[in-house]
Amino acid sequence: MARKRSLWSELQQERERRARAAQAQERANRQLVRQMVQDVERAERRAERADAAERRRQEQVAHEAGAAAAKEMMAQLDAQVAELRTVLTSVLASPPRLPFAELKRSAEAAPFEPGELGQPLPVPVWEDFAPPSPGALSGLVGGKARRARAEEAARAAFGQAIAEHRLAEQERARRLRQAREEYDRMILDLEAEVRQHNAAVDELEGSFRAGVPEAVEEYFSQLLALSEYPPGFPCEWQLAYRHEPRELVIEYRLPSADVVPRARDFRYVKSRGEIDELARPVKEVKDLYASVVYQVALRTMWECFAAAEGLDVVDTVVFNGIVPATNRATGQPEELHLVSAPASRAMFSELVLDQLDPAACLRYLKAVVSPHPYDLEPVEPVIEFQQAKYRFADPSMHWPESTRDQTC
Repeated sequence: MARKRSLWSELQQERERRARAAQAQERANRQLVRQMVQDVERAERRAERADAAERRRQEQVAHEAGAAAAKEMMAQLDAQVAELRTVLTSVLASPPRLPFAELKRSAEAAPFEPGELGQPLPVPVWEDFAPPSPGALSGLVGGKARRARAEEAARAAFGQAIAEHRLAEQERARRLRQAREEYDRMILDLEAEVRQHNAAVDELEGSFRAGVPEAVEEYFSQLLALSEYPPGFPCEWQLAYRHEPRELVIEYRLPSADVVPRARDFRYVKSRGEIDELARPVKEVKDLYASVVYQVALRTMWECFAAAEGLDVVDTVVFNGIVPATNRATGQPEELHLVSAPASRAMFSELVLDQLDPAACLRYLKAVVSPHPYDLEPVEPVIEFQQAKYRFADPSMHWPESTRDQTC
C-alpha cells in the first residue's frame, strides 16, 4: 500500500497551502498590531516637538491611535478565544467527506495550439521584386540594356526567394509534425497516468471496503488531514485499525496549554500613553484548555464516524489524546495521556453535539479524563498505543502490529 501514497499528494499540497495561509494571516495580524503601536510612538514623538496647540492636537491623535490599537488587539484576542471555544461546534454544519470518486482524475488537457507553426509562410510575389516600369527616356542609349540587367537580377532574386520559401515551408511543416507528435505522446502519457491513478483508487477503495487495515488507516489519516484547526494545534496522530470488531484507534497529539492566550484584555492608558495587558485568570486559562482537550476528542471521533457513515467499516472509535512532557523523576521526555475515550457508533449517534457539555459528554461515554489537564495530570488509556504495536488494557487481548503515522 505504500506506493499508493502518491494518491494523496494533492491533499498534502492543499493541507500545506492552508497551513501557509494561516501562518501568513497570523504574521499579518502581528504586523498590523506592531504598525499601530509604532504609529502611536511616532505620534508621541511629533507631539513632543510641536508647540502647545499643535502638541495638544498631536497628543489627541496619539491617544486615538493608542485606543484604536488596543481595540484591534482586543478584537484579535476575542477572535482567538472564540475559535478555541468553538473547536467542536464550528465544524458540525459541514460533515467531513472524502469520496473515492472525487479522488479520481480525468485526462483533461489543453487543445493542441501550434501557434505560428500552424500558419503557412507568405509566398513571395513577383511584384515585390519586379524593377520599376520603364520611363519616357528609357529608350536612350543604354536604357534597354540596363532594363534587361535589372529584370534579370530581379528574376534571380525572386527565384532565390521562392526556393528559400520552399525550404522554410518544409521546415515549418516538419516542426509542426514534431510538435503534434509530442502533443499526442503527452496525451497518451497523461491518459496512461490517469488510468493507473484511477485503478489505484479503485484498488484502495476495494481494500478499504474489505477492511484491510492499511487501507482503512490510510483513508482516515487523509480524512483527519483535511480538518482545519486554529494556529498552535500540532495536527499529529497515528492510527490503528482492527477488522474485527471494526475498531479504529486514534492517538492524537493535543495542543499544549500555550494555545490559550494569557491575556484577557488590552487597555490604552491615556495618562501614560501606553497599552496595558490584563492577565487572564489562571482558573479561566485552565478551564478553557480543558475544554479544548475535550472538544478535540469529540470532534475527532465525530469526523471519523461521519466520514464512515454507510461504509460499514468502523463500528467503534477510541480516541487517545496525548501531550509531550518531561518526566520529573528522570528528566526524560515522555508522552502523557490526558483523555482516552471509546465510543460505539450507536452511542455516538445519539449525541447532539451542538447542545451538550463536552466534559459531561465524555463522562457519559465512560471516557478516562484527566482531572487537571492544564497541570498534565495523566490517566491510564483504555487502549495503550505504542509505535507499531498496541494492546488493550487487558493484557490477554493483543492487537496486530499495523499502524499508520501522520503529521500535517
